[in-house]
Amino acid sequence: MKSLLALLFCLIPCAVSAQSEADVQTAVDLQQIYASNIMGQGDRPGLDEQIEATGAPEPVAAFFRAGLRGAPVLSPEYLTLPDRDALKLIFAVDSVHQTSGDDPRPDPAGVARAALSDEHDIRRLAHNYYRMLFTLVGNKVRPFDLSGYDFDPLTYTGGDAELAAVFYLEAMRMSRKHIWGLLNIASPPNSSGAAEMIAGFPRFGGEPYYAFTAVDPGDFSAYMAGRYQPYRPYYINELYGLLLSHLRVLMETGASREDAVEFVTRSIINQPQYHQYFEAPDVLASLSAQVNGN
Repeated sequence: MKSLLALLFCLIPCAVSAQSEADVQTAVDLQQIYASNIMGQGDRPGLDEQIEATGAPEPVAAFFRAGLRGAPVLSPEYLTLPDRDALKLIFAVDSVHQTSGDDPRPDPAGVARAALSDEHDIRRLAHNYYRMLFTLVGNKVRPFDLSGYDFDPLTYTGGDAELAAVFYLEAMRMSRKHIWGLLNIASPPNSSGAAEMIAGFPRFGGEPYYAFTAVDPGDFSAYMAGRYQPYRPYYINELYGLLLSHLRVLMETGASREDAVEFVTRSIINQPQYHQYFEAPDVLASLSAQVNGN
């Protein structure tokens, strides 16, 4: 019996190591498939077979099958945060992808191995998962219209308020990208086009997107704009940029003062605890003071 136990204890680390290396290869193989199919619409002949050949477990394989085909990933099956092991493998795939354009390119297996060996903050893994999900939606769904969706972030994240905030911030970041160009690149700015785009934004808990105010994701870092940096100030700053763009559109498309006041009052523009995360907090304080009669 002692010799059998000794053998088992010897085999367990070997089995764990073999599984880890299998996951490394799966991540490398999935990244190649991801890179080849991330853009464009329509079916992808042979995609399912390619993904199956990587040995990826469910729900990782299902996420990439659906997402890369442009299937409806905005269903509870995919919106619900998967378990940590699945999140780590998806994170490893993205880590390989994010470094694929570096010169010189780091060894993909080494990148995947490092990503899989780290015990990441669950919020970082959630950020990565939802960012990838909404990036796929933005690349695949044409026209980009999510007006038929009413998201329930707390349900998708097991009732965790910080993870729910991550979900919301990732969903609205993709929406922001679709109006930024209409207001900042088009000449003259296309406010009416931006208004049409805003009309296609999703709802949250039955309310307009701007009425969702539980946006604090907590204190953690994530890979953004080419480096690891604090998540909360980066994303809340971007959200304020979206809200101010929306307010601009309201004013430039003939909305009533009452509509503008309601928008400011119900949004985090009127939530001073978040103002510190915006690049121009005085602007927010001034707008908040105006609607509150100060």
